[in-house]
Amino acid sequence: LLVAAGSAHAGGFYVPEIGTRAAGMSAAVVADPHDPSAIFHNPAGMVDIEGLELELSGTAFLPRLEYFRRPLIDPNTNQELRFDGIKNTNRIAPAAFFGAVHDLGSDKLRAGIAVSVPFGAIIEYPKDGSQRMIVTSVDLKAIHVSPAVAYKINDRIRVGAALNYVFAELKLKQANSSDYVLFDPENFPDPDASSSGDTALSGHDAFSLSATLGAIYV
Repeated sequence: LLVAAGSAHAGGFYVPEIGTRAAGMSAAVVADPHDPSAIFHNPAGMVDIEGLELELSGTAFLPRLEYFRRPLIDPNTNQELRFDGIKNTNRIAPAAFFGAVHDLGSDKLRAGIAVSVPFGAIIEYPKDGSQRMIVTSVDLKAIHVSPAVAYKINDRIRVGAALNYVFAELKLKQANSSDYVLFDPENFPDPDASSSGDTALSGHDAFSLSATLGAIYV
């Protein structure tokens, strides 16, 4: 698996501590997830839940990002242009989790469903900063809806599975001037920010599926 894995680079967030139990155990919860967040971490852990159990939790991210643009020479004036670092302006990004598990009146079988946001990004930059031609805002949502079942084979072995429906959407905004977009950008390395207009790029994946399989031996 390590050999097959590729590299990934992102400016967003990933939430390994979904659920209050995982947060309290610093995400070391896969072998012992006895609450509805087991649907995300290890569905086999649902077997130990009695009756109906609901869980609602959330994580708040405090993004602190800074963009740097290298100095360059303006071909029109032959002067060196230097740029200050630009920090993001938003200070919080939330991610929620809701899960429900029921024992179905059985001591061996459990069913549950969860809605989570394990991946995402909410980043805002000034519209007049040196980064404006690259990005002024990023909004990435990856919502998982996960029905799950778990079964107790015997007193030592539990197994579980969750099917994850994934909806993903990305919105990217820039502030581009006509000189920069329509002509050679090398000749207009830093156009007047007042002449810039918004450019919006977006895309979404409305239907993707993945699965989570788990087992516990005690």
